[in-house]
Amino acid sequence: MAFVDSSSEPAVIRYFPVEQLSEDVKTRFEQLFSAKDYWTLGEITPYVEPMCIGKLTVSVLVMKNARGFNKAGVKYYTSKYMKS
Repeated sequence: MAFVDSSSEPAVIRYFPVEQLSEDVKTRFEQLFSAKDYWTLGEITPYVEPMCIGKLTVSVLVMKNARGFNKAGVKYYTSKYMKS
């Protein structure tokens, strides 16, 4: 799995395997937001979908663990907690 890092100039595709992420929800979100400052729901879904158990959806999991904002009409999610 990979994602586009548009913070680089020029934008680059970064290898980011879901298998190497933590099984702990909070830690996984910390890892995701350390790799990239903000994600769309479509970008983050493959990384958090495996953590959805039962009726828990990706949207609910992301809303519980991230802060949403709109930029140019696109919904993005960023870390809910300040970086140290």
